[in-house]
Amino acid sequence: MQGENIVTGIKRNPSIDFIKGVCIIIVVLCHSISFELLPNFINQSFSAIFLRCFFCVSGFLFYNKSIDGLKNTIKYKFISLLVSYICFSIVTILWHVVLVFGLGCDKISDTYFGISVIYRDVFCFISGIGIGTLWFLPVLFTVYLLTALYIKYIHNNLKPLYSALLFIFLFFVINIFSNYIQGFSEKIELYGGVYSILGKYLFMTHRILYGLAYSLLGYFIGKLKNNYKHYIYIGIGAFIIALLSYVLNIYHLFNAFTCIYFFIFSLKIFDNSKPEKSKKILTPVIFCGKHSLLIMIYHYIILLPLEMMILEKISIYSKLENDLQCWLLFVINLLTTIILVIVSNKLKIIRFFMGKSLKN
Repeated sequence: MQGENIVTGIKRNPSIDFIKGVCIIIVVLCHSISFELLPNFINQSFSAIFLRCFFCVSGFLFYNKSIDGLKNTIKYKFISLLVSYICFSIVTILWHVVLVFGLGCDKISDTYFGISVIYRDVFCFISGIGIGTLWFLPVLFTVYLLTALYIKYIHNNLKPLYSALLFIFLFFVINIFSNYIQGFSEKIELYGGVYSILGKYLFMTHRILYGLAYSLLGYFIGKLKNNYKHYIYIGIGAFIIALLSYVLNIYHLFNAFTCIYFFIFSLKIFDNSKPEKSKKILTPVIFCGKHSLLIMIYHYIILLPLEMMILEKISIYSKLENDLQCWLLFVINLLTTIILVIVSNKLKIIRFFMGKSLKN
């Protein structure tokens, strides 16, 4: 799986790994420092990119697939994501047992403490909501499925102009509806009890719709890629519209067009130079992209609570106020996460946990 896709046999696209690498580095960054330390434009750009582009990638990879290719991809993704979800959920629960009862860590959750953390973990696992960052796996599969259905039953049956207009309409309607559901879910959760559970499912619905909108955007970018002559102009236009949207505080447009120009810029890096040369320069970022899911799981579930516990016990965490100390924490987080990924990637059991064949 390192060099090629098991389903298609096609070699990995380094530009996609670069995009995912940038995104996962931003994820680690936002878990390590306050975005208030960054200039507002960079803050907003990071917010527009890091989760949205993960979903854009999922849609982009559909752009040149046949109907049989769609079926094979969905089948493979269902098996691999299900295996990952089950394996890492069990590992997370066991790790939280060690943290809570063995090490006395109370930084796993702001709401649940002691054995209630384990009850919460088991509920989130069984219900499909996902423990912590594992929410991404069931949401990602649902987004894959909905994107494939859109392509098969809607996009393929419409003329290009009608398809483009429908895409634009769906993108903004889904975005607006998704934000409405998010706000409603937050209000519902305040009542607690059964309402809290309902709120969690509504919030998961928000994430699915949000992911679907940007998966469709990724697919649309993929279709544009066939027109290389105008591709760079589309990227420049997207950048200009993103700037205007930022000035006018129209963040739906800013988020969408920031994703477009970042995606196109990343693709052009590898189109305009030798892949071997680009790989040498961007190897660390590409490596992070290849292992983005594993980095996310390691960082957020395994390392973050442990680091917070250690920092609190040696009375450093409360003092991490200035910029230098926060950036130092980010560097430590990223390096320790990558080291763990390098080591674990050589273990066959981890490849199995990732839903990959032990033979590949």
